[in-house]
Amino acid sequence: NNGSSDNCSIAQVLVSVDGINFAPAVELTCAQTGAQTLSFKVVDPSGNADVTTTTVQVRDTTAPVAVARSITRALDGAGALSVSAGELDNGSSDNCAIKALLISKDNGQSFASMVTFGCAETGSRAVKLKVVDASNNESIADATVTVEDTTAPVAVARSITKVLSAETGKVTVTALELNNGSSDNCSIAQVLVSV
Repeated sequence: NNGSSDNCSIAQVLVSVDGINFAPAVELTCAQTGAQTLSFKVVDPSGNADVTTTTVQVRDTTAPVAVARSITRALDGAGALSVSAGELDNGSSDNCAIKALLISKDNGQSFASMVTFGCAETGSRAVKLKVVDASNNESIADATVTVEDTTAPVAVARSITKVLSAETGKVTVTALELNNGSSDNCSIAQVLVSV
């Protein structure tokens, strides 16, 4: 009401979302964010009425609640690991609706729906979960992704022939001589041989 008047008095001030059903108040929900046209009705004690329309801007300014969990994941056979933001979500919520879950591994400088880790990033890695609602309100929670290399290397050996020393009666065989293309999803730290 912005100064409605009557020659006698105003008995009722009513509002309607559909222009048909009037009440002293209406409830607008998350589904009605943005500009909403409402009907406004003023009634005097004699039952005389006037109706006009007005615009109400409905805004959701409440940030979502970001709740993140820490996870442990292993690199794959190619030495890579993809982690989605959804894997970190631990029950984030919003008063309306969550539009996006995003993850950052660079202290919040950039966010995406998924990040990747490689062999150089094993161990505990700090990440951030960003929750964005339908009105672009956002909140961020911290978590940790522990990146593990659990893939064993593949040992490939070859047979070789070595001649004993005529003087000592011994021969030295090195692991590198026996290695025939051993591989690992990350890198090989040592190649050893045993009798």
